[in-house]
Amino acid sequence: MKNEPVLDFPRALEELAGDRDIFQEVASVYLEEVPAQIEKIGHALESGKNDVAARLVHSLKSSSRTVGGMRLGALAAAFEEKLSMKIQAAGIIDLLYEEFALLREALRQNGLKSPE
Repeated sequence: MKNEPVLDFPRALEELAGDRDIFQEVASVYLEEVPAQIEKIGHALESGKNDVAARLVHSLKSSSRTVGGMRLGALAAAFEEKLSMKIQAAGIIDLLYEEFALLREALRQNGLKSPE
């Protein structure tokens, strides 16, 4: 996981056919929605709804990779696997928030405008 870059901007642009405007839109929505999504994952885990948590984590994995967040995507993939094997992942919510903060900063350093 640590071998993955926080942000692979060229790969993200490639995923979106090189269209920077679409990237801007997708990444802005991503930045707005992910904190609530991580919160929902935490609530699902607290409620014992691992199936709900797994679906949310799968979505987080996919959306993170779409915007180039390879490390957060890898973390979500590892967590998704643990959930499928019914293995506890203590501290995972804090790790998801930490990786998201790193990705948000990397996106901003690469010219992403803050959502309005």
